[in-house]
Amino acid sequence: MEGQLGQRLVADLIREIAHKNASGLLRLSKAKSIKALFFDSGVPVYAISNLSQEQLEGRLIEGGLATQAQ
Repeated sequence: MEGQLGQRLVADLIREIAHKNASGLLRLSKAKSIKALFFDSGVPVYAISNLSQEQLEGRLIEGGLATQAQ
């Protein structure tokens, strides 16, 4: 799969990746928000976001469980 996927549902894309046992990167973007999901043989193995509130370190700092220095 490659290219603009437009109006397809993300769940359908993930299901298709799993069905095909595909490996690679699914990059999703809307305005300034970017998400990337990494797949290995159809299984999601890692995900990242450019939004700090969706990143673990940002959540830990906001929750007072860690400091910026840590």
